[in-house]
Amino acid sequence: IFLIEERKDDMAVHASVNGTTAIPWRSSRRRLSLLEKLRGCQDAWCPGAPWDREGAHAAIRGAPAGSFLVVRDSVTSRPCLLCVSAGDQHGEVLDYNMNCTGSAFQLAESRLSFSDLPQLVLFYSLTR
Repeated sequence: IFLIEERKDDMAVHASVNGTTAIPWRSSRRRLSLLEKLRGCQDAWCPGAPWDREGAHAAIRGAPAGSFLVVRDSVTSRPCLLCVSAGDQHGEVLDYNMNCTGSAFQLAESRLSFSDLPQLVLFYSLTR
């Protein structure tokens, strides 16, 4: 279950160096963008098997609003459904059918296309 959320405290990283604790300077470590973070964990929010629509719904039902999973088609393994928790007391999960070609990803109800799946998820997570 994934929920896109920016946090200001991501830079407070402590590392043990020669038995002491070192806090790296903020400028010494490049902060990953939200898109890079999504790309880095795509296998977790868009797994191959065993997810289907019902399994995805069961996993995110009651999760915070905006939590999501992407379900792949069992035959083609292409992403086909974006499941998003509405975060309400009834555990409603919203489904968005997806169209996926070799070079474009889009929600079936939209004219907007994205060059990869993380861009689509990021855009809709921030705009809906």
